[in-house]
Amino acid sequence: MNDKTDENDLVAMSTRIYGEWEKGMTRAWEQVLDTPDFARASGLGLTAWARWRGAWQDQVDAAMHDLHLPALRDIQRIGSMQAQLDERSLAMEDRLLAMEDRLVAMEDQLTSVAGQLGALCRLAEGERRARSARLVRQEGAS
Repeated sequence: MNDKTDENDLVAMSTRIYGEWEKGMTRAWEQVLDTPDFARASGLGLTAWARWRGAWQDQVDAAMHDLHLPALRDIQRIGSMQAQLDERSLAMEDRLLAMEDRLVAMEDQLTSVAGQLGALCRLAEGERRARSARLVRQEGAS
């Protein structure tokens, strides 16, 4: 762009003006914010606000108590208790699911053992019958 177009471009001029203003304000605020007096005043202001907020909350809580309504602290306490109960409930559910998985695995093992035991019983029954048949043959031969 040429200089003549640049002088007539309001967007470019506004951008340059804002850039210079921002640089100046940044330097000024950095000097103010870095002073111990500003930090002290900010701390005192924040402390005063916190005290005022606490006193106000105490008054609201007392008024709610007088009206037999739950105060903010009561609701927060109940919410905290509910969150703890939810965590315990989820933990218990996890434990029950793990226990169920172990029981299913044990059931599978017992089914396998029962099958093996059934096979052994059939084998033992076959052996008993074979022995009985041998005894009957031996008694018949004698």
